Order: sequence, then structure tokens, then C-alpha cells
Amino acid sequence: MALRADSGTTGKTRRSVLKSAIRATRAGGTCVNVAIWGHEAAVAMNDLVFGEINLVGSLAYADDHPATIEMIAAGLVDPFQFITGRIGLDEIVTKGFDELVGNKEANVKILVRPE
Repeated sequence: MALRADSGTTGKTRRSVLKSAIRATRAGGTCVNVAIWGHEAAVAMNDLVFGEINLVGSLAYADDHPATIEMIAAGLVDPFQFITGRIGLDEIVTKGFDELVGNKEANVKILVRPE
């Protein structure tokens, strides 16, 4: 029998990632989508129904900051791995928004210097 998580989270806007997150969630568990989709998402409803999995969306990461800060402080998570770019304010459209929309697989967070 495969091990599955009590809950899963996905922040990517690819159907295959959402599908994997749902299938990795144990029966009766919760899968949380935090991605902002630029297109309609497709979900295999039977994966939810037969697994009795709750799928919820979250935008603001309510009450997650203290736990995240503790994980970083304990060395469990390296926050710098998520920074995929650093740009100036004058580059925000081409190297910021356009890059995030057009090259989703290569980007997580792009920091903008307000110079």
C-alpha cells in the first residue's frame, strides 16, 4: 500500500502537478491549491470523490507565517532556493510579469529592487 500525506499543497498551475498532489493525499485528507491559475484548471473529480479528498484554495497563507519562520530558523527550509530572479523596477514587465507568465516552470519568486 502506498503511503500518502494527510494534506498536500500545490502552487504550480500545471494539471499534472495538481493531479499528483491530489493523488498523494490520503483518503479523507485535504489538498490545498495556492496557485493563481491563468487558465481554467481541470480536476479528475473521481480522484476527489473516491478518495474522499477535500480540495481547497487559499490565497493569503493565513496563520502560516509563524510556522514558516520557525522552519527557516531551524534550518529545515532554505528560503533562497525559491528566489529565481532579481530585477530592477524598470524591468518589472518584461523580466517580471512576462517572465512569470511565459516561463512558469523555471520561476518561483522574482524579487524586484525598487531603485
